[in-house]
Amino acid sequence: MTFEEAMNRLNEIVERLERGNVGLEESLALFEEGLKLHRFCSEKLKELELKLVEVQEDEAGEVTFEEIVEMEDDLPF
Repeated sequence: MTFEEAMNRLNEIVERLERGNVGLEESLALFEEGLKLHRFCSEKLKELELKLVEVQEDEAGEVTFEEIVEMEDDLPF
C-alpha cells in the first residue's frame, strides 16, 4: 500500500465515522483500521523525514533540530 492509498482510505473511514450511520461493531472495526493506517502513514513520513535530513546533511552540511521541527509543523495532520 502506498502512502497516498493509505491516506485516501483513512479519509474514507473518517467520513463514514463522522456521518454516524454505522453500527457499534463496524465503528470499532473502522476505528481499528484507521489506527493501523495512521501508524503506517506516520512511519512513512518518519522515513521520508530521515531521508530528507540525510540529503540535507550530504548537500548542505549540518541539520539543526529547528529545521526538523519546522518540517514537522508543515505536515497536514
